[in-house]
Amino acid sequence: MLEKLKSLKGEALSAEYRKEQVAAHRKAVDRFSAYANTGDDETLKAWAGKTLPALQDHLKMAQGLGN
Repeated sequence: MLEKLKSLKGEALSAEYRKEQVAAHRKAVDRFSAYANTGDDETLKAWAGKTLPALQDHLKMAQGLGN
């Protein structure tokens, strides 16, 4: 991904960066949500649930980049 971003300029760079940010945040939200619901370590499960709202906010911000 980094090599691809390095090769781009202008709007192409901005568009690819936005796409990668949304994908990365969506993956994080999915993983934290899954662990918060089904994790086997209660401490980590609670932490994932507590952290999830911030990640969801970050995803919304990433989705709004460029608007």
